[in-house]
Amino acid sequence: MALFRRQPDEAERVLLQASPPLTYRAIILNVRLYRWDRALDIAIKFRSHVDTVLGYRQKYLEQFGKKENNQRFIQYSSQVQVNWEAIQAKEEKEVEDEKHRVGGSSGKASRK
Repeated sequence: MALFRRQPDEAERVLLQASPPLTYRAIILNVRLYRWDRALDIAIKFRSHVDTVLGYRQKYLEQFGKKENNQRFIQYSSQVQVNWEAIQAKEEKEVEDEKHRVGGSSGKASRK
């Protein structure tokens, strides 16, 4: 709801304060809003999905025919390899993990 009210910081806060934190969702939220530095900050802080942020940033820049000029992204790009197969596998795992958090893969409570 916070996003519909144009409060991305509040939406991010809710995701990161969940138990366990929904780090991937917070990163993707910022990527989709082109808040690249914030997405990278979260990825670095939680040591998760740095390659995902770098990969989406590279795609974005390629789409518009631009070169990277942000020194932080240049630095991390030299340290982290972007492998889209690995990124896709991690994204699928995140989705599966979220399904299990809300009551199993079917989403229904089991009866005894």
